[in-house]
Amino acid sequence: MPTLLDLCGVPIPETVERYSLASDQRRDHLYCEHHEDEKATRMIRSEQYKLIWYPTGNCVQLFDLEKDPQEMYDLSEFPKYADVRGRLTDLLIQNLYGRDLEWVKDGRLVGEPDKAFESSPNRGLANQRGWR
Repeated sequence: MPTLLDLCGVPIPETVERYSLASDQRRDHLYCEHHEDEKATRMIRSEQYKLIWYPTGNCVQLFDLEKDPQEMYDLSEFPKYADVRGRLTDLLIQNLYGRDLEWVKDGRLVGEPDKAFESSPNRGLANQRGWR
């Protein structure tokens, strides 16, 4: 909404939280969520680092986006990045809401037990045979 208002030249009300994407203002972090329940993924990104959390299995990945923009090297287990991981984990917890709060105990991410992977048939167009 703030971006559309800004592009139309309409003043953004003070009650609107966040900035226009067309402005020079920047957020200090981005929070994203994808899917729910056992397929859930949550992410927090600062200017330089990105932390991805998979609640099922309570798995974390950490990437340095300046040195590794393609996210090829997970830094989450390196002691050198423990402070970055801790800071971004705390920020992620602050952004969780609703049912996601069940994955937090005593200020720590606990997630859900891991589940065995079960492959399923590919019913998409990538599995079609024909004139390709």
